[in-house]
Amino acid sequence: MRFVTLIGLMGAGKSTVARVLAARWGWQAMDLDAYVEARENATVAQLFGARGEHGFRQAEAAALTDALQGRRRLLSTGGGAPTAPGAMDAILAAGPAVWLDGSPRVLAERATAQGGRPLLAGRDPEAAAQVLELQLRTRRAHYQRATARVSVDGKTPEQVADAVEEALAAAGHSPGRRLDVALGDRTYPIHLIDDLPGALVADVARHLRPRPGVAVVVTDANVGPLYAAEVTDALTAAGFRAPVLTLPAGEATKSLESLGRVLDFAFAHQASRRDLLIALGGGVVGDVTGFAAAVLHRGVDFVQIPTSLLAQVDSSVGGKTGVNHATGKNLIGAFWQPRAVVASQRVLRTLPEREVRGGLAEALKHGLIADARLATWCSEHAPRLRALEPDAVAHLVEACCRIKADVVASDEREGGRRAVLNFGHTFGHAYEKLLGYGTLTHGEAVALGMVLAAHLSEAFADAPRGTAAVVRGLLADLGLPHDPRAPGLPGLRDLVDAAHTDKKAHGKSVGFVLLPRIGSVLIRELHWRHIENALAPVFDGGAARER
Repeated sequence: MRFVTLIGLMGAGKSTVARVLAARWGWQAMDLDAYVEARENATVAQLFGARGEHGFRQAEAAALTDALQGRRRLLSTGGGAPTAPGAMDAILAAGPAVWLDGSPRVLAERATAQGGRPLLAGRDPEAAAQVLELQLRTRRAHYQRATARVSVDGKTPEQVADAVEEALAAAGHSPGRRLDVALGDRTYPIHLIDDLPGALVADVARHLRPRPGVAVVVTDANVGPLYAAEVTDALTAAGFRAPVLTLPAGEATKSLESLGRVLDFAFAHQASRRDLLIALGGGVVGDVTGFAAAVLHRGVDFVQIPTSLLAQVDSSVGGKTGVNHATGKNLIGAFWQPRAVVASQRVLRTLPEREVRGGLAEALKHGLIADARLATWCSEHAPRLRALEPDAVAHLVEACCRIKADVVASDEREGGRRAVLNFGHTFGHAYEKLLGYGTLTHGEAVALGMVLAAHLSEAFADAPRGTAAVVRGLLADLGLPHDPRAPGLPGLRDLVDAAHTDKKAHGKSVGFVLLPRIGSVLIRELHWRHIENALAPVFDGGAARER
């Protein structure tokens, strides 16, 4: 959905509600009366005086035709605009319309108090109510064609905006949301949308300054055939050159070799310092493309289009980019923030079930470290989440993005608080290293890492007994691995040895993220020997198991 029109009688608060919703969604609010005034270089009152109502309606109809050409726009019309011949057809062709309905008596009191209404000039509220009652009778048939109807009586603009969102959702329309990640004087938006991403990405690129000429799209062999054409068609239509580089799918692509391929491709297509890289894919594509953007010409703009649930709830937000090394995961990289993140719910519908579960692991992590209610909510709504029900997934992605944005804003370069996002990752990365990248998904490995971290929390962070059991239960509800003793998994000694290469390790110790309680974290320096002793009972006495 890229356009919404608010219609109704004067005094319904259409312009105010449009501004409230536009601020929530990151859209543009447009008042049709103001647009008419700008086009005609005269006020509405002056137009009525000079041309009469008929002349004003002609100017209004022409302005409406122009206004409906925009995207991501909330248009509030004058009360009579929808009654012009063909107006409601044009409005509904552009997107859903919502009728803000109210008692003529209440609306008349508002309108006369506000002033500036030529049709009500000189009338008291009683006489004004009679005018509005007559208008409603003549306009009702047009208003009733709206997609949804919302009463404004007795409601604040914010409450009306809430009701509009609920009505649109009930009608199957998702306007999306916009969150802003603020890093000092730098801010970038995270757009949460239900549409395919191409049109919005092209709009983001169009508004970059300086405007790029080349938008290099980097994707992988799984995602590219599904969504690359939609993105490049939108970019091309907006006037950009949009060459596409398709990398192999999988964790093995997160390498220096792939980084070189992206850079070579960008140079081959003459991408300059003012141009743009676009990451269309999951976490691997996002990390490689972001790292390439950080080093190409010492830094170019890039946009994230995360196509996996894991990338939407975690890796696309925060500016961590990089590749793996034989020594360990994510050991080569840079902090480089995107100019925007466009998270489309629609692209998640083609994800394999296992990839969905992997994303749910990272989402649960956000709840465990920052919001116990979110952790519980994930468990309660596990069937809906695993089935990718749009409302449930949209709520989850937004909640996780808010948590991560808050953490990143306070500590962009992981000098302190941001390290809490690594809960479960110390041993999660060890599992990936020992089993080979791709044997477990990243989310599955982190799930097992969170179980071990929960056990350590009971030992070293005074977490209540049973915390690890709670974490295992939450993971089980989401269909994720939760038993470190399962066949085929490495034993304790191997895991500890592999974890020594963790970025937070310092020789004989490591900064470990622990849960004193669910929803709260702390980082404690732990000796590897103490870690191994504390986890020994989990692994049947601590003996390293054969893989």
